[in-house]
Amino acid sequence: MVRAQLTERQKKVERAHSALAWFEIAAAALSLGVAAWIVAEVAGVPNVLARLMAEGWPDFWVGVQSLAAVDLTLVAISLVWLILVAD
Repeated sequence: MVRAQLTERQKKVERAHSALAWFEIAAAALSLGVAAWIVAEVAGVPNVLARLMAEGWPDFWVGVQSLAAVDLTLVAISLVWLILVAD
C-alpha cells in the first residue's frame, strides 16, 4: 500500500519534471525568437525615427492625447466603482 503510493508519487514527480523541462525549452525558444525580432527591428529604428521627426509628430501627439482622454475616463469610472463597492 505504502509502496504503491510512493510509486504513484514518484511517477507524478517524473511527469512534472518532464513538463517543466519542455516548458524551459519552449521559453528558451520564445526568448530566442523575441531576441531575433528585436535585432531585426533595431535595424529599422533609424528609419522610423526619421519618419517620426519628418512627418509623424502631429500624429504622435494626437495619439497621446486620445489615450490620455481614455485613461482619465477609465480612472474616473474606476474611482466611482470603488466608492460604490466600499459602501
